[in-house]
Amino acid sequence: MSEIFKKEDFQKIRTKKEDTDLYFYSGGSSGEPKLSVFTYEDYHRQMALASEGLYAAGLDPRTDLAMNLFFAGGLYGGFVSFFTILEDLHCPHFPMGAHSDHKFVADVILKYKVNTLLGMPSYILKLFQANEERFKKDNPVQKIFYGGEHFSLAQKEYFQKQFGIQLIKSASYGSVDAGPLAYQCSACEGSVHHLHHRLHDLEIVKLDVDQPVDKDEVGRLLFTSKVRRGQKIERYEIGDIGRWVSEPCPCGRRTPRFELMGRTGDIFRAGATFLNYRQFLNLLSDHLDYSGAFQILIQPSQGLQPEMLKFQFDKKMVDQPQKEKVENIFLGLKDFYEAVHKDKTLIYEFSFVSIDEFVSSPGSGKIKSVVDQRT
Repeated sequence: MSEIFKKEDFQKIRTKKEDTDLYFYSGGSSGEPKLSVFTYEDYHRQMALASEGLYAAGLDPRTDLAMNLFFAGGLYGGFVSFFTILEDLHCPHFPMGAHSDHKFVADVILKYKVNTLLGMPSYILKLFQANEERFKKDNPVQKIFYGGEHFSLAQKEYFQKQFGIQLIKSASYGSVDAGPLAYQCSACEGSVHHLHHRLHDLEIVKLDVDQPVDKDEVGRLLFTSKVRRGQKIERYEIGDIGRWVSEPCPCGRRTPRFELMGRTGDIFRAGATFLNYRQFLNLLSDHLDYSGAFQILIQPSQGLQPEMLKFQFDKKMVDQPQKEKVENIFLGLKDFYEAVHKDKTLIYEFSFVSIDEFVSSPGSGKIKSVVDQRT
């Protein structure tokens, strides 16, 4: 069995000149941006299967009028890829991109009765916050297909209750370097996806050793591309963690299913202990119904003070959590409680800021989950 291919190995790939038709940069949300190269043949094969996945998730080109709100420019592939995907589906759409003028975007949606949006959750949240009263009064949007970021259950309920959105599904699960990896069908809930088995093989290995996981144990995702000519990707550790879903899918498809459980970068060391961003996020969603943006800043120790975690929340959300309640549920995490009160290696504070003040990746516009400010 070959060695596991790491993120840092990606730039060492040597690509033949005749296999370099398209160049994309990753968004850089998990480190330095990486240059990915595709042949046109590889690119169009991947987009064709991604379009099948989007159709399975519920986009109907016969009735839907879509708007592509993914980020563009800077060699980022999100907008361009979904332009091709929608073209393959023959779906009428507005190639808007993540335009900074939220009023203009809303004007077009309302004027032309756009019923389907595709984009990053954080951008769509900003768009609806900036035009909240208008969308509550007259909202033609029925479907949202998202990518690049997690869309929590609380966030989905917020859009459904406040704006009457009927369908919220993953547009595709993938990465700029490896391409489309998986898709959702109408029966997939949460972060469960079907593998694009015609494009990739998938292994899930343990978090601490390079051995297959046991049954539904959470582990690291390794992808091997089957039919890519331009760059060979074998046992590629994508940076995400997940688990196998063994139960048959109600949709009838027999392709392997797995559930995304976050990124390896969600697990961070602070105050001499390991903590998991996704655990904090799940507590906010499950116990306080908080649906806004959430970010953790790790700040260095000052003088005799220990390291600090700054928990950032979106101050404009209607489900604004009270500090005392947040404190109580966060301190219910044993490792966090012990670092704060027993070992006294960690302090924390809460910050309620505008969503524009969250730290984002400059390439993709993704809000970073954890920002380490110690270096």
